[in-house]
Amino acid sequence: VRSPHDRDPVRQRVDLQRLGGPGVARGDDEPAQSKDDQQLFGAARYREGANRGVAGVEVNTALVLDCDCADVGEMDRICGILSAAGYAFMSYTSWSHRLKSKVHKDTGKEGPFDCFRIVLPYSRELSPAEHRVLVPALFGHEIPVDPAHYKQEALGKWVTEKNGREKAAKPRGWDPVCSRPAQGYYVPSAYSQIDVYYGKPLDVEAVFNRPTTAQPTALAFRERQAPNRES
Repeated sequence: VRSPHDRDPVRQRVDLQRLGGPGVARGDDEPAQSKDDQQLFGAARYREGANRGVAGVEVNTALVLDCDCADVGEMDRICGILSAAGYAFMSYTSWSHRLKSKVHKDTGKEGPFDCFRIVLPYSRELSPAEHRVLVPALFGHEIPVDPAHYKQEALGKWVTEKNGREKAAKPRGWDPVCSRPAQGYYVPSAYSQIDVYYGKPLDVEAVFNRPTTAQPTALAFRERQAPNRES
């Protein structure tokens, strides 16, 4: 748990229900009024004295999925699938959920949208390399993929970055940054819709034992050798 402006993480055990409780964004009883009032959290444990870069991550304890600008009703559909499969998880809406003024910046599509996050605990702690391999292997199996029309909306569109470079438009839906071990996410606000589902953790061994899942051995070696560029 940390401020968005602080590079030094604070180790804290957070219950899923408390994570979404009133006032947790600022650690008191006053609800957060904007993103500037909120803290970030990451489902990771850091080495003592490390900053929030990936080099300081010891293990990842859960998957945090971030879905932006999804079709209205997608949150309920996805939560229904995960609940029917018997998983333990928490879902909560983010600041721009169902706002009519929300516009997907890369495609220009106008809202309202479903904007939400899902926290899905792992059956055991994962190394950063294992986390990177596991996350993409979940989509199309444990985690529903984005509807096909999200990609179709972005086809042939380009956006200009602040440095002047052009890049292909990013589709709506799941944010690929969820595979980053040190990725931070805003905690729920006092206005978030929060639901906690009871069940089983995500069985990571079953995913790794699937023939289509890559093995993290080589990636782990490269990760140890690479400089820390992730924040």
